[in-house]
Amino acid sequence: MIAINELREEFPERKICDIDTLCASMGQGLMAYYAAQLRKEGKTVEETCARLEEVKQYIHHQVTVNDLFFLKRGGRISATTAVAGSILQIKPIIVVDEKGCLNSVSKSRGRKGALRDLYARFKATENMKELPYVFISNSDCLEDSLRIKEMIEADYPQVKVCISDIGPVIGAHTGPGAIAVCYLGNIIKGTDK
Repeated sequence: MIAINELREEFPERKICDIDTLCASMGQGLMAYYAAQLRKEGKTVEETCARLEEVKQYIHHQVTVNDLFFLKRGGRISATTAVAGSILQIKPIIVVDEKGCLNSVSKSRGRKGALRDLYARFKATENMKELPYVFISNSDCLEDSLRIKEMIEADYPQVKVCISDIGPVIGAHTGPGAIAVCYLGNIIKGTDK
């Protein structure tokens, strides 16, 4: 807000809107991309900002991690949970909810199971008609990202899938092997509504 206020002061003739995206990382990137698409379609700044306010609750982030000890170090789970989960090869499915908070919504057995579950959640909640783009982020697991991309493209050939790296800040909390899938959904993110 400090930067926005400075820009408004320096450029009073410009239209600047601020939106709390309730997103992180590639979710924010997807919102910025959607804003650019709306502007290309001829929407005004006000129309674009209004639409982003409407859809921000529908920008889904679904994440799985490969190493529970990074979640333990970040205070998200206990040491006991990290040890037991690692022994049993439990992989959490984590979402960003309607308040912008991280929540574990399910657990999968093994890496392949977690990737299948990410895709199943995507398939059950996607809204590719309005925004046919999926952004996938990964931390040092490009092959798994490509596997999810192949699943999406097989069922949704019209959808463009963009793959990127998870940055160092989020990567420090999720560790190597984290994958996030971001897209516009048809229900409020992190809920069953």
